[in-house]
Amino acid sequence: MCITKLIVSILTKKPKLKDIKKVIFVGPHPDDIEIAAGGTVAKLKELGIEIHFIIATDGRMGTDDETLTEEAIAKTRNYEAKKAAEFLGIESISCLPFNDGGLYSQNDINVELYKKITEIAPDLIFAPDPDLKNEYHQDHIKTAKAVQFSAINSGNILFAKKYNLLPYNNLKGVAYYFTRKPNFYIKLRKRHINKQLAALKIHESQVNQKIDKYDNFQLLSLFIKISSKKNGIKRLRFNAESFRYVSPIECHCFNL
Repeated sequence: MCITKLIVSILTKKPKLKDIKKVIFVGPHPDDIEIAAGGTVAKLKELGIEIHFIIATDGRMGTDDETLTEEAIAKTRNYEAKKAAEFLGIESISCLPFNDGGLYSQNDINVELYKKITEIAPDLIFAPDPDLKNEYHQDHIKTAKAVQFSAINSGNILFAKKYNLLPYNNLKGVAYYFTRKPNFYIKLRKRHINKQLAALKIHESQVNQKIDKYDNFQLLSLFIKISSKKNGIKRLRFNAESFRYVSPIECHCFNL
């Protein structure tokens, strides 16, 4: 039994940040990355890790203002996403050609996300958890499944050839955010949280909306700070963000 546990621990070992050179953060909407993992983005950037954002949809449904058109809000959210990415200092941001609302096909987003991820060839992918049982939003569900599709096919030479791409075998796993089953924590300093909140505030079309008498930014800030403290306590740290890490060997068949 001890030997089995040792083998499993070796095969599913979580990567050390010092061994990570390049990462991708995938967001269903323009502000999801900042909300779920903005502190981690700030820390990884500080460590000199190459960071890329991929935004799956244009966020056109993200308003309660009936006077705005879908096209207008999509344009605004694209601008905000790029400004926030610039503020965080990441290397690139790619926006996939899908409308917010989940009416595109799973196959279409699978292929588009696979092509973009394979072109960048990251060591680690951050994405929403596909196994979050209380997630009903189709953009989150389809984006998460597309990341699974991309991860399992990342090293397949014939699949890559189909899209005139080169396969890559350096993927060290996927770290899922918005999860109820965290097993991977990234400790943060207060400056990382402050950077996260400042980046989130750039998404003005979202954070300036009201929920009852509270503005959205107040509620999101409270959520981020409480989550960070709760995760930090679990790791005997002041602040942390949590993820469900899945190693490459666990991406197919093996339930380790």
